[in-house]
Amino acid sequence: MSLANPPNILTQSAHIGQALEAWASPRGGLVMILPSMGKLWEKAYEATEKPLLLVCFEREVARETLRTPALHRVDRQWVVVVIRGKNGFKDVLAEARDNQPEFYKDVEAVRDVLRVILTISEEFPILYKSLEAIRVQARPDVSAVFLDGYAIRFSTANDIPAIILEAPGGGSVTL
Repeated sequence: MSLANPPNILTQSAHIGQALEAWASPRGGLVMILPSMGKLWEKAYEATEKPLLLVCFEREVARETLRTPALHRVDRQWVVVVIRGKNGFKDVLAEARDNQPEFYKDVEAVRDVLRVILTISEEFPILYKSLEAIRVQARPDVSAVFLDGYAIRFSTANDIPAIILEAPGGGSVTL
């Protein structure tokens, strides 16, 4: 699949946020796009009543192939942290059944929302990498911090602009 306009990181973040917002909002959750892992963990430790989906771009790595310079393709690494909040996500169909879904089902649903986003990668589907329990680290200024959550890691394949150089004597060379 080739995207008409290769998205930059900001555009990708917005698309990821919109897809997750469509899932989380009816269930009482909030989606936040964060500019760094430091900000992500800062928000994660701000305990809220509501469940949170925290989205962060982690890094970009060039494809390691013989054709790397010609392809201009990179793999962008992403993390979405799903935090249950005090009462968890609402099951939009469970009001009549009088039960809450298990948190595992919510995390898997978020994973599946991410896997079908069409506008963020040159290759479909995204490369799903892992689903991991959050490893809680103690903060010196807070006692008894408890985070009920998981980190979903994935990567997208993206093209970056070619480098165009002026050749001596006129013309240009594309790298």
